[in-house]
Amino acid sequence: MTPQANPYDAPLENPLPELPLQTKIMAACFGIFSAVGAAVTLGTFLFGLLILIAGKTLPSPLSADALIGSPLQKMVLGIGGVFLLMTSFASGGWVVFRILKSQRMTANVLHRRHQLQAAVIEMQSALKDGQ
Repeated sequence: MTPQANPYDAPLENPLPELPLQTKIMAACFGIFSAVGAAVTLGTFLFGLLILIAGKTLPSPLSADALIGSPLQKMVLGIGGVFLLMTSFASGGWVVFRILKSQRMTANVLHRRHQLQAAVIEMQSALKDGQ
């Protein structure tokens, strides 16, 4: 069967279909939600780590100054804060990327389906006209 006569061979005209603004906003909202969730989780762990370090040298209850009093605690806070920000932004970006990719793939499949249905209807009408 030649490529022109094959109804299932629909050339891809637009490789990345444009998504509506509401889909992009929805993806951004989920990305922000994911980034905030990762930041809260990692921030809680970082705070617990600072309390663990301070609790070894100071009696409880700990004051706010005791959480970043030693050089080790400052280093943990600095490295932990950078790690927290990078991980949170990466998590949010990955969520946005995956949502937009899946929505583009869905839009592409729907577009190709409409093209194939039009080609099949055209072939059926050509067959009926020929008989």
